[in-house]
Amino acid sequence: MKSKKLIWVPVIILIVSVVFTTLMTIGCKNGSTPAGDDTVKEDNIEKDSDDAKTYEGTEIVFASQPTPSMDLLVEMIPKFEEATGIKVITDMMPYDSLVQKITIDTTTDTKQYSCFWMEPTWLGRFSEEFEPLEEYISDKILGKDFNLDDFSSNFIDEVVKYNGKILGVPFEGCLLVLAYREDIFEENNLLVPETFSDYLEVAKTINELPDLNGVTMMGKRGQPVFYEFIPYMWGFGAEFFDDEMNPTINSDEAIEALEYMIELSKFAPSGVTSYGWEESATAFLQGNVGSGFLFSDWIAALKDPESSKIVGKWNFAPVPGEVTTACPAGTINLGINADVDKEKKEASFLFIKWATSPEMQSILAEIGASPTRLSVLNDSQFDTEDYRYFEGLKETYDITRTPMKIPEFFELNDALSIELSAAISGDKTAKEALDDAQEEWVKIMKEAGY
Repeated sequence: MKSKKLIWVPVIILIVSVVFTTLMTIGCKNGSTPAGDDTVKEDNIEKDSDDAKTYEGTEIVFASQPTPSMDLLVEMIPKFEEATGIKVITDMMPYDSLVQKITIDTTTDTKQYSCFWMEPTWLGRFSEEFEPLEEYISDKILGKDFNLDDFSSNFIDEVVKYNGKILGVPFEGCLLVLAYREDIFEENNLLVPETFSDYLEVAKTINELPDLNGVTMMGKRGQPVFYEFIPYMWGFGAEFFDDEMNPTINSDEAIEALEYMIELSKFAPSGVTSYGWEESATAFLQGNVGSGFLFSDWIAALKDPESSKIVGKWNFAPVPGEVTTACPAGTINLGINADVDKEKKEASFLFIKWATSPEMQSILAEIGASPTRLSVLNDSQFDTEDYRYFEGLKETYDITRTPMKIPEFFELNDALSIELSAAISGDKTAKEALDDAQEEWVKIMKEAGY
């Protein structure tokens, strides 16, 4: 997943204040009661407080990077500490530092962190270092009210399972979705594209409108162009590997996908080869394009008049497909360090259960987070125009895939992104670029012992 450098939204401060005041008033309970229901639901931590008090004085250290939703969670940790007696120390840092520190901590047995931010593509790399969670989820006390069925089963399989074991819990969905200008589509009688053929035609039509480009696109070398390419690749029926883990990145289907991406880039702003997460999203936020693939962690910025010129004019849909439809998940998961002692593991699970609870996700949704629990996505309190994009999120959870879960992900990502950027910039044809990527991937996989 990407290194997040989100646009900060001033309204978050006000919302945090209001939410915090509410929580202080009702204790550790749900501060967002569905319309027409005067009964405030108790928070799962308070229900279990008698049992949780056995962890009085237990100290855990939580490592993460700052995002609006994570910062709000950290602000609310004192309520968790009050209810459980567990002391939570947070260590917030940039993404690259987070990856480095977790790598060092889990592979050298230093036990600095009890629990931490983790991502689907890390699973193979840290499969022995992340604690399997089944015994905690099934425990009558620790797992009370956790409800694994409240998540999309496809999503759980893709983003937190490795070799049949659950190694984390989804905290926030960072989904790659099709963001589109709802007002422009309606004014020009355009249908939301379901196939890539439709998407190309829509891009051409919008591109002919005054002061607009048809699409925005992430063409920057590294993870941005890699993640931009994946939906096209899967959509045209290509795969990274065959059943025996031999690279197939230069298959006819993959070449067709890259040729399509190159054609689509003609309707993107100039300089798209330098567009990373921020540049591509900014083009959409500023109203310069009609559509594009965005990660859903831009919701808060899209809703904020200080960062967005299209407030109330946008919506989300699942990415299109051709042969099939699938999109990469860049989800924020929370996991536990397998090296720490039993008490810290159990205390960490209680913290994760609280952080990913429906009550907490409802609060975070109000500042623009993407809930991962189905009960929140289907809650009547969010059945309003302001949250109409929830429908696109719900549909996307069922088509998410993790690009790969093997330790070599980062090296393979790097090698492919170099060639993708060369193709988008016109330095190589799609076939030349993917043939070169295939050659490099074969070397990487051979050296890794596959």
